[in-house]
Amino acid sequence: MASTLVRNEILGGGIKPNSKLKVQHLAKRYGVGTTPLREALTQLAAAGLLIQTGQRGFRVPGLSHAGWMDLIQTREILETEALRLALENRSVEWEDSVVSCFHLFVREIERLFRGETDSIQRYWSRHTEFHQALVAACPLENLKSLVSILYTRMIPYRRLTFTDKYSKDRLIQAHEMLMNDALSPSPSALETMRDHIRANADIITQVLSSVESAENSAGLHR
Repeated sequence: MASTLVRNEILGGGIKPNSKLKVQHLAKRYGVGTTPLREALTQLAAAGLLIQTGQRGFRVPGLSHAGWMDLIQTREILETEALRLALENRSVEWEDSVVSCFHLFVREIERLFRGETDSIQRYWSRHTEFHQALVAACPLENLKSLVSILYTRMIPYRRLTFTDKYSKDRLIQAHEMLMNDALSPSPSALETMRDHIRANADIITQVLSSVESAENSAGLHR
């Protein structure tokens, strides 16, 4: 499906932020017609992964400090509330799903840090599934949908955290703490979720500041 192919390239970094998409080029690369490809790009624009320019043009959103702070603060509000409602409506099935998704996610983390070339898409998929499992017992479907959309929009920013400052053990421990507090249930589960969402804020902010400074400097010397 064309939308999945483009989505995976955007989230995996194959298509860079601020890139203008050339429909004819992508249609040829994916072996699809231009009409279904434009429909797929329109769907991705509705999900916030692309920006539609005019009636026929599309580009990948750029990464900015303002955009990052907007996303992280909104996600903190919505995902924490979704988790609160999920904990109020917990069930054995929900607990089993959270544990299962956590172990599947850990397996993908192991694969990612072994350097398997095709593991990044599976990593993001398992990461998403784990976070969706945590809030799955929330009875508000629209709230869960918004949380999922925000999570996807954050992935291009989250890729910036895969640096030498990131470690496999830290990644696993952070999600294990989130799972354990939710399953306890710990009185601090909601605060743990807030801390989890904010965890990489400083690293990403530093990277974005460096990128924006470099872009501004380059603009002055053009």
